[in-house]
Amino acid sequence: MLSTLLLILLPLLVVLFIERVLILDDPLAPSIVITVLIGVVVVAYRLSRTVHYQGSAFIIVIAILVFALIELWLNPSEIAIAFLAINLIVVALFLSIRMTIFIAIIDMLSAVLTAVLLTDLAVQDIMSGISFLFIMSGLIIFASIIREHDVQRIRRHSQEWMEIEKRDLELVAEQRRVQALQQFIGDASHDLKTPLTTLSTTVYLLKHDLGDEKAKRVAVLEAEIDRLIKMVEDMFYMAALDGQYKIDTLQVIKVNQLVNNVVQQQLKEAQQNQLTLRFEPAPHELTILAIQREFQRALVNLIDNAINYTPPGGEVVVSTMQREGDVIIKISDTGIGIADDDLQHIFDRFYRADKARSIVTGGSGLGLSIAQRIIELQGGRIEVTSVYGKGSTFCVVMPLANPIRNDENHVQPAALQ
Repeated sequence: MLSTLLLILLPLLVVLFIERVLILDDPLAPSIVITVLIGVVVVAYRLSRTVHYQGSAFIIVIAILVFALIELWLNPSEIAIAFLAINLIVVALFLSIRMTIFIAIIDMLSAVLTAVLLTDLAVQDIMSGISFLFIMSGLIIFASIIREHDVQRIRRHSQEWMEIEKRDLELVAEQRRVQALQQFIGDASHDLKTPLTTLSTTVYLLKHDLGDEKAKRVAVLEAEIDRLIKMVEDMFYMAALDGQYKIDTLQVIKVNQLVNNVVQQQLKEAQQNQLTLRFEPAPHELTILAIQREFQRALVNLIDNAINYTPPGGEVVVSTMQREGDVIIKISDTGIGIADDDLQHIFDRFYRADKARSIVTGGSGLGLSIAQRIIELQGGRIEVTSVYGKGSTFCVVMPLANPIRNDENHVQPAALQ
């Protein structure tokens, strides 16, 4: 910083000394003064390219300002006024809008103060220069405001682009991580299916060659193997839903008929859990567009969840109805319900609202996630309400079908709204 100060002040002091001490009767020629000022501006620009940009520019401004004020007070002339204008230009180029306004005010006050202290004759010699300084100050301040606005806008856009680029990179990294995880789950599930199936078959055959006591133990082992197979199948299926899921030809599904079939399939499980499972169909048949195999799986998962979390003696009611342009399939139970804190996570993968109950009911923790994913892929949604300790209600909401038929049962996928 000291070297910068000497670099600027020494040439100016030499010029001032030559003009005022050595050749008092012959003031320095305006052309030489302008040359010196141009050199100062060049030095200012060069220094602005260094790390010490703000400090160097500020020293240059102060040096020119001091030199200009001395020149103005010792030798009032238009060229002295030009010094102030050039100083203001340097400020506008290299410093902030606040500093530009500050120096402009100092320049104009100095010019006005000089005019007040001078005689009328001397004032007439510099009035045009003062007018020029005021006009230049206004234009420079206006231009600086526009420049500051543009700089702020560019900086803001630059920051926005940097944020967007950062989010894009994070998204790409997350996508790669998810794809790698999906690939791992898919491969692991596929590799586990064959040995588990072999183990299940072996245990089944072994059970018939043992006594009653050992057969009971083997039956427990068989049940756990079946549970593990179900978990592996769910993980494999979830990976398939997250991957390149292919939408098959959509079908016109008769909702009452399909739901009744699912309820009949689940009756045995409900009876084993000492529950009442009943179906309340809509008064008239309702139709939706969906893939029947996938949609049926989603309903099985929802009803199975209601059965597993309803204590003996409870009731699970499945009903269908129409609400404006939607078909509603409602699964209500008198089970343990879901706490408010757990309700927002109920569709998260592997999430268990009741950890202790989950150990007894088994499952992979993917049933509701799979159901939601299937329903959403086919244009619907699942709504949940629950009162902790009293029960829960899951509503599958699907658009009412208005299909463009190709034949009796199939429609074009484009018909799905």
